Amino acid sequence: MHDVLRRWKAAFDCHQPDAMADLFTLDTLFQGFGPAVRTARDAVRDYYEAVAANRRAEVTVLRPYTIGEQVAGGFADVTFGDAHDWEAMYICQH
Repeated sequence: MHDVLRRWKAAFDCHQPDAMADLFTLDTLFQGFGPAVRTARDAVRDYYEAVAANRRAEVTVLRPYTIGEQVAGGFADVTFGDAHDWEAMYICQH
């Protein structure tokens, strides 16, 4: 989880929606801010493409876990911000 979130943060901070979408499975279910649940990588890419390019993320892994040898997940605290002191906090589970 640490590695995936490190790569996600780097792609988010550099506004690289293709790189962010590549971190998700082809059949992913994704919910960003708002009620809509998006499906598939293209929808994830479109979501991140619409995020302002000046946004940055601070990520703290709270609790990683594994289920068997091929499934991992966890909880993370993500705080989004920009140079104009805009900020939003999100706690996510992957």
